Amino acid sequence: PHFECPHPPLRMSTHPPRMMDPPPPALELFDLDECFSDVRVRLSQLTNQFIDDSDLEDYVQEAGWIIGLHSKDRLQMGAKDVLYRACARIFEHKCGLV
Repeated sequence: PHFECPHPPLRMSTHPPRMMDPPPPALELFDLDECFSDVRVRLSQLTNQFIDDSDLEDYVQEAGWIIGLHSKDRLQMGAKDVLYRACARIFEHKCGLV
């Protein structure tokens, strides 16, 4: 016997697989100001960032990095080492040892 069906007969359907879009390329965030700006401008920007006295050690380390009193690793030198190198360089310059 054949019964009337209110729905159309089922058919198998195939869909193409959903391909995920590849993620966008990872672009480096490169600060051009750090490379091309003047030392005085970078020091003033650093001074504006560190308003609180609680971050004084970080401020001295970053300032030493900007003016070139650094070692290979930024975190290797403490604030005392940066101040020592700055005073030694000033002493050498004033006494004409350079």
